Amino acid sequence: MSNPITRDIHLLPEIIARFSTVLANAGCAGWAWVGHAERWFDGRVRTATRAVAVSMLLALIAGSTVARSADMDLLGGASATSHGRLTPAVAVDWLGNPWQWKNMAVQPDIGLTYVAGRRDQSDGLHRSALVVAAGVRFPELWHQLFFSFQVGVAAPHTPALSSTHQFVSSLGWSDHNFVIIMRHISDASTRAPNLGETMLLAGVRLQIE
Repeated sequence: MSNPITRDIHLLPEIIARFSTVLANAGCAGWAWVGHAERWFDGRVRTATRAVAVSMLLALIAGSTVARSADMDLLGGASATSHGRLTPAVAVDWLGNPWQWKNMAVQPDIGLTYVAGRRDQSDGLHRSALVVAAGVRFPELWHQLFFSFQVGVAAPHTPALSSTHQFVSSLGWSDHNFVIIMRHISDASTRAPNLGETMLLAGVRLQIE
């Protein structure tokens, strides 16, 4: 009767080869996972770093503007996104003293816009979001009409505001201390789904000189 060990010794190279293949596949999978983890971590660090840098810049601009501020708009209304889903929204805009640029009046415009979360939690729009933005306003666009454009940061991300960076465009009308604004906030389709927020706001203007 032959020895089982001696009988099966010819299978040893095949066993070693298969075991080596398993180890190699596991190693490749491990290194791939490590690579994905590193890219994920690096992406989060870069995003956080950019957000902090932009926020600090906006804070510096806001501080210098508010110190010389001429007006402050206090606004409230409703914001709509995909499929017309409405939610409350409020905003505060600080306006610096205007200057002339190519025969047009220009004002520094620092804004905070808060968009409340929706009740439906099935699509991620239940989270509230805050947008901090800085830019310029053209207060004498035509009669009492004005237009402003700002660049800002949003937190947290939602399907409507799906990037840290956001662009804020506002078309408004003012008469003495009354202000009404149509405002759109989005990331210009730089990151999906980018549903955007479009809001109608109305409120009062305070003189804070």
